[in-house]
This record gives sequence, C-alpha cells and structure tokens, in this order.
Amino acid sequence: GLYANGAATPCGERAGTEKLFEWQNKYDERIYTAALKYNIPARLLKGLLAQESQFWPRSGSPYELGLGMYTERGADMLLTWNVSYYLSNCIPTYGTIACSAGYSHLDPEAQTMMRRSVIDKIGTDSEIDVLAATLLASAAQVDRMLFNTARAEPSQLTDYETMWKITTGNYYAGSGCTGTALERIDAGGLKLTWEQLVTQMDESCRVASRYVENIFSTAFDAELLASDGR
Repeated sequence: GLYANGAATPCGERAGTEKLFEWQNKYDERIYTAALKYNIPARLLKGLLAQESQFWPRSGSPYELGLGMYTERGADMLLTWNVSYYLSNCIPTYGTIACSAGYSHLDPEAQTMMRRSVIDKIGTDSEIDVLAATLLASAAQVDRMLFNTARAEPSQLTDYETMWKITTGNYYAGSGCTGTALERIDAGGLKLTWEQLVTQMDESCRVASRYVENIFSTAFDAELLASDGR
C-alpha cells in the first residue's frame, strides 16, 4: 500500500480510508461542545485544527503545542480579550479585587502564572475548550478594533462570514496586521471584505490569506465533516 518514498498508493489510500475518517472525527464531540459553549461555528473550529495540526497533537517546536499549535501569544490574547474566561480563572487564585482591572494590569509574575495555567491545559481534555475560547477572544478583539476605527458596530460594516474570516486571520497574524489594514480601509472609504482587508495588509502579513482560505475550505469539506453532519 506504499510507494518506495513512503507515500500511500491508491490501494493504500483505499485501505486506510476508514482509519482516516476515524482520526479526523475523533474530537467531534469536544469540538461541538466547545463551539456551543462559546457560540462559535463548530466547523470553523474543526477547520482550524485541521489546518494547524491535521489532528496530530505534536510539533517540532517547543513553542507551538497541541492540536492548535498553541503559543503564549495565544494565551495572552485569550486572557486579555475573553474577559469571562479570564475572570473565571483569575479570581479563584488572586481574588476579585486583584483581577477586576483586567489581565494587562496584573503584575508580571501573576500574568506568567495565568499564561502557564492556560498552556498546562494543552494536551488535556480541556484543550479544545481553550482553543474555542481563544477564537472567541480574537472575535472580541476584532470587534473592538472595528469600533475604534470606524465607530460602528460590525453588523453595520460587513457580513457574518467576513467577520469570522477577519477573526481567523487575526488569530493567526495578530492585531498589528489586522489593525493596520482596518485603518487603511477606513481612511480610504473602502468596503470591508476579507479580500480587501488582505490587500491592505503589509506584505509580511498576507500569509494570513492562505491560512484563512485553507481553513474555510476545509471547514465546509463534506468528507471531513461527514461523521455527524454538524
């Protein structure tokens, strides 16, 4: 079932199809539960995992971990922009008063410990919950950047799918890339679409385009999502 270089032959692909579907769909219940909890598209979350790791939770880097290739930058985004998640994890350790001003106002040692508590969940049953919570944090950050730039609610500026594409691009490339492009769109009086946003990004940020398109293509791949139709 294999060629000399280790790649699967057509016969090998057919023989491995059942195991492939089993592997691709083994996290479906956790994905669906986390998506409902944080009100994010389950298919988008699954597409992100497929893009990041192909559902294989190991990388060659000590700085990118688990199914989502999670980083400390992701933990910072989560704790800064998903306020309910931050408070539910901060208050039991540091108390209401210390946590009330937000993650960015904690002392550096407490911030480090909070990030560590998030990173420690990668590789556990809570991992997909963390990834979903971080994707929601990215959405909250994009909402704020849009309002600060255009003084309007997202629903007044663009559509639902575009917002999730921008959110996913922001998750990958960071707020510096997203914020600069949004400012250019607003200054130029341009229509807010994902394609337009990419053209307004600095060259080094445009890798986000392929990342987002790959995820959205995978997210609506009927074979990948065939296990339960969600």
